[in-house]
Amino acid sequence: MPPKPRASTSPVLPVALALHDPKSRYWAYTATAIHSLCLHSSVPLGIHLLHDETVQLSTLEALQKICAAQGHGFTSHQVRLPAKMDSWNFEQFSPASVYRLMIPQLLSEHPLVLYLDSDIIFNGLDVAELLQYVQQDSDEHPLAAAHDPLFTCQSAQVRELAQIGISAEEYFQSGVLLMRPPKIRMNLMEALEAFAARHPGITHLDQDLLNVLFKEQVFRLPPKFNCQVNISYGQCFQELSFYEGKILHYSGKTKPLGGTLCPPDIFFWRYSLPLGDRLSGLLPQQLRYLQKMREHPHGARLIRVVEPPSDTAQSSNPQV
Repeated sequence: MPPKPRASTSPVLPVALALHDPKSRYWAYTATAIHSLCLHSSVPLGIHLLHDETVQLSTLEALQKICAAQGHGFTSHQVRLPAKMDSWNFEQFSPASVYRLMIPQLLSEHPLVLYLDSDIIFNGLDVAELLQYVQQDSDEHPLAAAHDPLFTCQSAQVRELAQIGISAEEYFQSGVLLMRPPKIRMNLMEALEAFAARHPGITHLDQDLLNVLFKEQVFRLPPKFNCQVNISYGQCFQELSFYEGKILHYSGKTKPLGGTLCPPDIFFWRYSLPLGDRLSGLLPQQLRYLQKMREHPHGARLIRVVEPPSDTAQSSNPQV
């Protein structure tokens, strides 16, 4: 898949991702996200990785190589949480989830920055299309994000919305987030500390904070710019054509390298070339298929993949 031609006069778009990787596994999602983004971009990109001390030098070198291969820049920023946050329990989320709140200060000189979660794929969508859409925002809101239609799938999420005073219709998903640093004058990390103290029981701290602070200051993006691939409402059991030409977000616990397989995982593997032979060490030994449950709209059956007998098994890395 050849890269898209780029106009040399286009300004560089800063794109930020965040990574906390103590087991040296999550980098694979970051690498695949960057590869899919770069491959389809018709505008020059400056990739900025916000990372902590858990990220290995070899990972940084691999990500820089992916960017360079497509003619894009790469800059790493080693960050750390404030001392008060070191002891926080981030539940199922990574500490890197709050690193996005550092963007207005770290990249303050840029008028517009695109933030991406690592579990994202640009599936045949040029980031220039997203930029073109945001140009319609004549008021230049501090943030641009898509509505999160899945945030009421669990009773805990409904209670969380009530606690922070945000309606389900207003709530946006921050995995794809356009930020205008000059428009964000407050220190978001300090705001997060105060917010966490007021709301000790909620789990989506950084996303909830952004929803509260920018409740009426967010430019709404169409769903295709943050299409959540999730078992909720059967979002990971759509026809394959549904996932084309969108930014896919493998939100939730069912991710391509987690050992559970579902149809849209195909698109992750489409862009996994930079992972190379290291893929075999990233996959769990036991793989299971996800099957839709008609009686449970937010769940799936797990069907174990049975390996053939060893005497008839094929090579673990066949060439086809």
